Amino acid sequence: MRRAWRALAESTSRDLFWRAAAVLGYRRLWLYVQPTSGHAHPGGSDVRAVRESDLAAYRAARPDTPPGEVRRRLRAGDRCSGLWRNGQLVAHRWVSCGWAEVTYLGVTVELGPGVLHHYDVHTIPAERRRYAQSRLTTAMFAEASNEGASAVFFTVLPENRAMRAFLPVEATRVGTLTSVGFGRHRLPILRGGHACILGVRPGHRTLR
Repeated sequence: MRRAWRALAESTSRDLFWRAAAVLGYRRLWLYVQPTSGHAHPGGSDVRAVRESDLAAYRAARPDTPPGEVRRRLRAGDRCSGLWRNGQLVAHRWVSCGWAEVTYLGVTVELGPGVLHHYDVHTIPAERRRYAQSRLTTAMFAEASNEGASAVFFTVLPENRAMRAFLPVEATRVGTLTSVGFGRHRLPILRGGHACILGVRPGHRTLR
């Protein structure tokens, strides 16, 4: 029992330390890669891409994301796969290629050949625990594989144990991406992950 309490206390102390470090400008994320092979498209008409004409439906599902941000992502070349029920967007996930923003770190990474970046996953409360994201994941990976992509990379906050517990067995941790803030400037640091990331720089992408 004492060991359990000691481990819990140490874990809580580490979490508090890293949260304080993030506030002060030191932030890091673990990098994971998952192969796209082995997924067959589930079929059906309930999975399709979110377009600019769907902004009202996106806003209803995700009121915390301004329509301007959705337009910016789409015009930068990112794609959003959506799960629809009776015209309502109930779940979605984003993917980017070429260049990918990691907003939490304030950096942009250059992706390697055949690598996509997977981010911003969301399901409305009424659809959670109904395998909505599982269906979207299968469709997204199958489409990516058909287009020639070999892997998808994504980031996870080390302190987010709940997220780490639900990572698929095919996902492999390949490195750590860190950024250190100096006023308005950020210094990116990449450790590992060079097979999926060719380079990293501070700031946002330039729209295509």
